[in-house]
Amino acid sequence: MGKPVIALLEGICRAARVWRVLPTAASLLFGISTICNAQGQKTETGYLTSFDGVRLYYAKVGNGSNTVIIPGRLFMFRDFQRLAKGRTLIFYDMRNRGLSDPVADPSKISLQRDADDLEAVREHFRVQKASLIGFSYLGKIVILYATQHSEHVSRVVQIGPVARVFGTKFPKRLTAGDEDKVPDPIEEKKLDELYKSGFAKEHPKEFCEMEWESEQQRLVGDPAHANRIASPCAMKNEWPIHSGHILNHFSPPTVRSTSRRNQWRSSRRQS
Repeated sequence: MGKPVIALLEGICRAARVWRVLPTAASLLFGISTICNAQGQKTETGYLTSFDGVRLYYAKVGNGSNTVIIPGRLFMFRDFQRLAKGRTLIFYDMRNRGLSDPVADPSKISLQRDADDLEAVREHFRVQKASLIGFSYLGKIVILYATQHSEHVSRVVQIGPVARVFGTKFPKRLTAGDEDKVPDPIEEKKLDELYKSGFAKEHPKEFCEMEWESEQQRLVGDPAHANRIASPCAMKNEWPIHSGHILNHFSPPTVRSTSRRNQWRSSRRQS
């Protein structure tokens, strides 16, 4: 990046901070907030080994005195790295997810193993106390970890955490009320037929992209914004055929299903 461009960016960042537009217009139009807040921050990436030998991929950014550990690097790093100013952020992929080691043995995939992995991350970086951020099922993991290692936790942030009990029904006023419309039932039926035909096994990445185009709509309030979420399909661990294979080997009381749709969703909760 040439000096004129860097100077221009620095000027925009200064102006944006004065006008307080970083969280709003600037972020939406050009992603300026990420550029400004991450400017000058180096990202360290690599692998660390958990207690049972599984390697976890991590990305560390910032060097502040307050440390934040964030599982789910594959879907959290892009948007949360901007918080690195004045902090040390440690992102990592869960076992069998993202760029971490695939796990063939289903007995090595559980909520407790995920909590143990978080402790392995803390120990690896020699963090005495950290704040934790958990999204979706990882909201449950950070709470589980905090109950077992409270001496190492300063605070916990949950973002859209799953219910404590699987299958909990919430009042209609607290739901989007579109479970029968999003994703599109017609598209879901087409994907189910492709899955059963063996297409997913023969063309796993292509099927993953097709699946993701449908499933990502569930992750946003307005389906029109779904394409803002980056696809995970460049990572083999995220291919539905991979997660479905693992899920089919779980024993009760884990819910098992031959439905492609249920495998994909349940596996995201379990693994």
